[in-house]
Amino acid sequence: MGKNVSISASEREIMNVVWQSGKSMCVNDIFKALGNSEWKYTTVATFLTRLCKKEFLVCEKRGNQNFYSAVLSEEEYMSEQTAEFVKEVYGGRSTEFIAALAKDKISDADYAELIDILKKYEDQQL
Repeated sequence: MGKNVSISASEREIMNVVWQSGKSMCVNDIFKALGNSEWKYTTVATFLTRLCKKEFLVCEKRGNQNFYSAVLSEEEYMSEQTAEFVKEVYGGRSTEFIAALAKDKISDADYAELIDILKKYEDQQL
C-alpha cells in the first residue's frame, strides 16, 4: 500500500464487508453483503477496481470471476491511519493525542483498558 493513501467512506464500507468475511469474495458476494445499499452492481465493481489500484485489495481471477481479498487487516489499516493522524495533527506526539482524548474525562473502564495496553507495550519493550 502506498504512503498516505486513504480511502473514502464508500470504499471503507466495501472494505468492511471484505474484512468481516475474512475470505476472498467475488463482486456478486460483496454486492449482496451490502444489503439494501442504493449502489448499483457496476458501482461496487468500480469501487473494487479503485481499491485494487490503491493496493487495499488484491484481485485473483478464478474462471470467469474476479475474487477480491484484503491486503491489510482492519486492525493494520486502523493502526496506519491513526499513526498518520497523530503525525499530521499532533506532530507525531502520541502523548498529546492521548491527553486530548482524556481531556473530557474518560470512564474508569476506558482508563483501566488504557493502563492494560500501556503495560503490555512496556512488557514488549523489556
